[in-house]
Amino acid sequence: MNGSSDEAIKVDVGSIIISCAVVVGGTLLGLLIKVKVESPKVGNVIRVIAFVGLVGGIGTLVLSFYINMASDTPIYSSALNIVACCFFQVICSLSIGLFASKIVFKLPNPSCMALGTETSTQNILISLAILSISLSKADADAAMIIPLLYGSANSSTNTIFGLIAWKVLGWSNVSKDTTAVNMIKGYMDLLKKKRDGGGEGMGSEVQPMGVADGGEGGL
Repeated sequence: MNGSSDEAIKVDVGSIIISCAVVVGGTLLGLLIKVKVESPKVGNVIRVIAFVGLVGGIGTLVLSFYINMASDTPIYSSALNIVACCFFQVICSLSIGLFASKIVFKLPNPSCMALGTETSTQNILISLAILSISLSKADADAAMIIPLLYGSANSSTNTIFGLIAWKVLGWSNVSKDTTAVNMIKGYMDLLKKKRDGGGEGMGSEVQPMGVADGGEGGL
């Protein structure tokens, strides 16, 4: 990244504290409502909030990329060692998750696949939002390179890992012969059944899509 190491970076600590409080408070409130309140109306409200959050998250990501590309420190100007560090972090955390779940705890293959992906995935949207409100524009533009690079490394690495685990290793609950389109359709059908009050879990509902023979249960 460009910039002099002698330049002081001003950080708005108050904005960081408020952002963290909103994130933690919102997460805890959501979990409390989901666990304590059993009501179709509440479920509908949660789905609306989740959709709004999804749109906001995608908007934050797209806007961050746009701002970065128009800045003096675009993501494509990053040094190769920074790019390598981002991929290294993702691969290391993915490997640790797989080792712990597969070798140490001997979990079922679909669970290993899920935990490997989870341990290598961090929430870049929160970091992008905090950077944009706590630093000056020039400093935020430069700092955004890291979460954007990490997000790109994470999505590409886990996409490749997911395809290998599904199509080559057969670790997924879904059969290796199932197409991506049918898998998505089956998942949407599952969500619809759960929304309508039917279905107890993923295992039995994905059967129409084709579960691999002898497949193990997932999370």
